[in-house]
Amino acid sequence: MGCEEEKECGCRITIEDSIVIIICGEIEVERLRESLQTALEVKDNK
Repeated sequence: MGCEEEKECGCRITIEDSIVIIICGEIEVERLRESLQTALEVKDNK
């Protein structure tokens, strides 16, 4: 079972009331900061 590295897998992740960050490749720190700030504001407004 599981997935081979060369193939795509149908995966499902359920996350409730959390912030998850997946970073692939290079990231601009300022853009990441803005995204996190927006996510926190949305979470606080729930």
